[in-house]
Order: sequence, then C-alpha cells, then structure tokens
Amino acid sequence: MKRYSMVALVVCTATGCGIPKDQYQAKALEAQQLSQKYKDESDKAAVLEAKVRQLEQKNTDLSQSQVKLQQEKGELEKKSSEYQQLAPVRPESTTRGKVR
Repeated sequence: MKRYSMVALVVCTATGCGIPKDQYQAKALEAQQLSQKYKDESDKAAVLEAKVRQLEQKNTDLSQSQVKLQQEKGELEKKSSEYQQLAPVRPESTTRGKVR
C-alpha cells in the first residue's frame, strides 16, 4: 500500500498534477476583489442603517410634536369658544361693519 501511494505521488508530481500558477493567481486576485467588494458593501449597509435610525428618530420626534400641537389646538379652540361666549356680538352691528 505504501508503495502504491509513493508511485501515485511520483506520477502526479511528474505529470504536473495540480493547479497551474496562473490559474491560482487569477483566483487569488478574484478572491481579493470579492473580499474588497464585500467590505465596501458592508460599509454602505452600515451607513444606510445609521440613516434609517436617524430617520426613525426624526419620525418619532415629529409624531410627538404632532400630538403636542393637537393638544394645543384643542386648548386654543376651547379658549376661543369661551371668548365667543363671553363677548357676544349683536348681528345687526356686524352687518353694518361696526362693533360697539
């Protein structure tokens, strides 16, 4: 068995059994380029994820502002109706353009 293995090894070595150097270098270069592309895309993804987080925060802030403005609007409408009840205007004076 050892003898058979030695013969196979010698035959493979003698016939050039292996990857040609040019082919190996081409695949190594391709692997390096793909690794660089992966790194670049990972960096882009990180930037986009940060932008998504920023926009989500801005959306949250705007939603809170909207709720606050709705509350203030309700309060102002309430005050406005109170003022209208306290200061009634006679209809005939408003038609003439004069309010006394």
